[in-house]
Amino acid sequence: MTSIRTCESTCIGHPDKLCDLIADTVLDDLLFEDLSARCAVEVMATKGRIIVAGEITSSVKVSIRAAVRRALTRTGGEGAFVLTGAGDQGTVYGYATDETPEYLPLPLVIAHEICKRLDAARMEGTISGISSDGKSQVSLRYEGERAVGVAAVVVSIQHTQPGRNTAEPSIDDVIPVGI
Repeated sequence: MTSIRTCESTCIGHPDKLCDLIADTVLDDLLFEDLSARCAVEVMATKGRIIVAGEITSSVKVSIRAAVRRALTRTGGEGAFVLTGAGDQGTVYGYATDETPEYLPLPLVIAHEICKRLDAARMEGTISGISSDGKSQVSLRYEGERAVGVAAVVVSIQHTQPGRNTAEPSIDDVIPVGI
């Protein structure tokens, strides 16, 4: 039976990843000072605003503002909450499988690699004018449980030159030979 399977990955400045990074940074700061601290933090980001909410039980106080600033610095100092969003492609899924050495679906492994390369290209300056806000979506055609072809690759990334295919160098050699 033929099917198409789609998975998505996000770059470091995408709002989802940025919010996770901020929450992790707050927790890391707490645990560095107080190993018995308890933290239930939710983070929301939108254009020009980051909201950190939740509950912290600890013998120490940490600076949430400093944690947010450090997380932003790790993303390149900007993110989707500053710029216009990259857009959303749809609902996708992931699961554990022996299809790859990573125990992840092949479309997800490819999507992760594309985002990893885009993040590296931005930080190294090999692709100029791209933001840290982006994502990739990879759809592969399957015959039974075997990937047999590429149905689609979508890369959405904020960039300063509209209409330019800035991501092509990050995609070219990521797709395995034979599919």
